[in-house]
Amino acid sequence: MLQAAKFPPELRVHRIWEPRHASDNRRPIAFVTERRRRSIGAGVMAVGVVELLAIFLIHLDVVLIFAGVLISLAGGLYANGGRAGFYEVDGDGSLGAYLGRARPGLDSMRSRRPGA
Repeated sequence: MLQAAKFPPELRVHRIWEPRHASDNRRPIAFVTERRRRSIGAGVMAVGVVELLAIFLIHLDVVLIFAGVLISLAGGLYANGGRAGFYEVDGDGSLGAYLGRARPGLDSMRSRRPGA
């Protein structure tokens, strides 16, 4: 299974999917994000929310709400960018082939958290 010592420390594994049946020869799949990008993206999204609250409290023009929404959206897109996405897990416990950001077919697999 996935071994934390075998992948870069700047990456974080959020979820792992494993085949339900032993006869299924697919490899486990992990959803991975970059720690630094997630932190920066969360900060940018917080700035957007603070801007939205300030517009409501100061009673500024409602058109400025779109600026706060765009700031928050940009933070979310940045947080999920970079090397974030789905990866196969190799037999030795390291991250294998990059499968992309779109969720692959995981319906026949069981989900678990990385430490469980």
